[in-house]
Amino acid sequence: MIKKKWVGGIALVCMGALLAGCGSADMSRESKVDVALESTVNQGENAEKKAVSDMSEEGAKKTDTTEEAEDAKEADAAEEAEKDSSSEQAEKEKAMTENMAKEFVLADPMSLKDSYQRAAYFADWAYLQDKENTIISPLSLNVALGMAAEGASGETAKQLYDYLGREDYTEYVKEYMAFAEGLAVEKGEREYASEYSFHYEIANSIWINQLRQIQDSYRDSVTKSFRAEVSPADFTGDIGGTVKKINGWCDQKTHGMIPEIITERNIQRGLMAILINSLYFESPWVDRWNLYEGEFTDFQGHQTTQEMLRGSGNIYYENDKATAFGKAYYNGFEFIGILPKEEGEFSILDLDLEGLLASADTSVDVSAKMPKLNFETSAERVEDLLKSQGITIPFDVSTACFDKIVKGEELYIDTILQKCKIELDENGTKAAAVTAMMMRANGIALEKKMKEVNLNRPFAFLIYDTVNDEILFVGKVTSIS
Repeated sequence: MIKKKWVGGIALVCMGALLAGCGSADMSRESKVDVALESTVNQGENAEKKAVSDMSEEGAKKTDTTEEAEDAKEADAAEEAEKDSSSEQAEKEKAMTENMAKEFVLADPMSLKDSYQRAAYFADWAYLQDKENTIISPLSLNVALGMAAEGASGETAKQLYDYLGREDYTEYVKEYMAFAEGLAVEKGEREYASEYSFHYEIANSIWINQLRQIQDSYRDSVTKSFRAEVSPADFTGDIGGTVKKINGWCDQKTHGMIPEIITERNIQRGLMAILINSLYFESPWVDRWNLYEGEFTDFQGHQTTQEMLRGSGNIYYENDKATAFGKAYYNGFEFIGILPKEEGEFSILDLDLEGLLASADTSVDVSAKMPKLNFETSAERVEDLLKSQGITIPFDVSTACFDKIVKGEELYIDTILQKCKIELDENGTKAAAVTAMMMRANGIALEKKMKEVNLNRPFAFLIYDTVNDEILFVGKVTSIS
């Protein structure tokens, strides 16, 4: 516009001069002036159009450049985000790999200080047998050991009571059995599944070799304090029948959850007694869980979608190792779900159960989620667990002194087995345990020198009634046809 005004101003000045000084000029001269003026104006307009066109093209170029820059910037940002995501995924995969490779190492068993640590160590030890879902019962093991300790003397008794944490364990069990028997049976609320009611049942039995007699003082003590049933058992003849009777007792006492604890191979030469404890717990929840579809991720990072439980807890726990929720059963019992703060493999002992339970907080609301449970654990050679903690004398054939159980025999603990099972869903929980302890006569195992009798030449034989000291047949073999 500045150029157009300037051109127009020149044209007007020239036109005024021509009119003032040359008024009498002819028409041809005026036409030349008009043509010159028109040409000048046209040139100005064309120059302006070109300038506008140049500006438009320049603006378009700038716009294209800006858009290209923004597109490039967005592309860079997307690429960077993708790199971050890939890096994050790589870190997760690395952590997952490390968790898979992480070794599970038991703590020093001689460092265990109390019942909380012994219970946690028992669970860690049992888990290491198969590295599968694990459930054990410290209480069931302790009660079985308590029955054995009642028949022990000297250092044998001392080591057992040291492990149990009190010298008056028999009196404690007597009171605890009374507590369990006194609990009311509470039916679940109407909307709950009808198969759940409240039961807390502890049962004990002692099976004595029928060729021996139980000492009267021991029978009186275990029947009064442990409510134990004492029965004779055939460990040399009808072994199959004996196994069936013992397993039938376990099946009944655990309401069918543990139908078998021993097999015929557990009935070995020299067996004098089997001490058995059973534990059965059943209760509906005070507040029922809700169901939802959720995912559970295992140590290997594998995710499974399944029906999960969601609800509220009534207690919150936390220490520097884990967080946990408590959810109430009836009569003061509680399920406590514990989540380690670090992902990957973990030791229950490291979670500090005593410290965690001491942190109970009822002032907060707790949202809880968990899967349904249904599994069992068979722990064999539990005696190895105890030996590793320094409880060696009761298992030593040369030093054990269980002299108060069977008349005329000193026994030692040979083998301890335990089976546990749990069923947990939105309506309630059932859990059972059986611990079986096989006790043999010291004299049978004291034959440290190996003797061999090879009937590969003429020999004699008897068929003998060992119970009544009668010889049924006598024979002699001199040749084999």
